[in-house]
Amino acid sequence: QYDRQGNLQGRRRIGVFDLASNQLVELNVPNNYDCQAESWSPDGTFLVVLCAQGNRIHNFTIALLSIPDGELTLLLHDPDETGESGGYEQARLSPDGRWLAFYRIRARGPELVDGFYVLDMTCASDPSSCQDHVFRMPVERVVGQYGKCAIGWTPDGHLTRAIDNQIEIFDLPSGLRMRILPIDETGGHITRMEWSPDGEWVAVLKAYEAIIMLSPVNGGEPIIFDLWAPDPFWVTVP
Repeated sequence: QYDRQGNLQGRRRIGVFDLASNQLVELNVPNNYDCQAESWSPDGTFLVVLCAQGNRIHNFTIALLSIPDGELTLLLHDPDETGESGGYEQARLSPDGRWLAFYRIRARGPELVDGFYVLDMTCASDPSSCQDHVFRMPVERVVGQYGKCAIGWTPDGHLTRAIDNQIEIFDLPSGLRMRILPIDETGGHITRMEWSPDGEWVAVLKAYEAIIMLSPVNGGEPIIFDLWAPDPFWVTVP
């Protein structure tokens, strides 16, 4: 819960369920940070987290939280002190762990997305250098309020973003847009997308209506489920 000044009342908790011991283990995040989990590393040894120092909900820092000791390594901090910046959002790690995509956002205004960026994660061995390993994606537009421009990755490591009921697919490190995948306009804007392990389908969650849509990547009619779930995901069955 938050007070009228935007202060978080209490801290978020990050826990990992250990299947071997059948126990939920809470990670020991430093007391002066409030963090939320964003992405798992491919090897499962750390989480990419967004952390606010103290109890402020803006000016998030991008950090790595190691498993299971809870050691926090800061990668990027928004130095803006004017109150115009909202820090970072939607930090999404590529399947191979090489790239981290994220948005920089504004603290206020009708269009909160300020920029679409990618971090070369090779800087993690020297976190103080990470600011020099960030590049801005050369997209034509960066528009929308928070949550209206979802970020994702294809299984083969291509960066994607959803905007205007379509999904743009980019190559890295060139940053060039390779393809536009149109999505059925049923429902509202896309708030989340998850690619199938074989890359043949993308599941999208649509706002405003209880709709999960499976869209075929290589053409064909989408499959629409009349339900809503905040975090759709794929399960591979042997």
